[in-house]
Amino acid sequence: MTTRKEFITLLEDDGEYDGKNHLFYTYNGNNYNPKILLVIEKMTAFQKISSELKNNNNTAIICTMGFPNQSLIEGIKQAIKKGIKTCYIGDLDPVSLSIYYTIKHNDLEFKGTKEENEISFISLTKDEIKSIPARNKIKLTDEKQILAYLTKNKLVPELKSETDFLKKGYKVEIEVFTSQMINHLREIVDNTTY
Repeated sequence: MTTRKEFITLLEDDGEYDGKNHLFYTYNGNNYNPKILLVIEKMTAFQKISSELKNNNNTAIICTMGFPNQSLIEGIKQAIKKGIKTCYIGDLDPVSLSIYYTIKHNDLEFKGTKEENEISFISLTKDEIKSIPARNKIKLTDEKQILAYLTKNKLVPELKSETDFLKKGYKVEIEVFTSQMINHLREIVDNTTY
């Protein structure tokens, strides 16, 4: 059984969580009053997505480069309070689900807070998850314990398709499915009322 402290240690060992201030990058197009905020875990996906959406002036994009710090979470929370539709995009792995939980619940210590920010986890569809080629699947290692903690404590129950896939012992890096994410994001951007 993994305790909360052991869970945070696993995240630290994975190199994603260090409690320090991370740099983050923004892309706003020409608009400083965005209607959509995309929060992206990795720089490679950030670069590709911001390049693809560069002509959309209603979208702000930030890259957390791993776990966000408390200041960034507060900034995201303020954007959500202003009515900005917010979406998180990351790997299909337990660490990314942990980052999503942290942002959604403003909870860097994984205490299971009741606070909830309105943020969507943008992932593959159930059918896309089922059709991930074997060559793109990476075996989970210590991340299995992170997944066990997340599911045991029901921290991300809304991500059932994702956790069901991960329970099979595999993960997928966002670089594999960034193109599919761009199509999903275009849909979101096109269907958001301004």
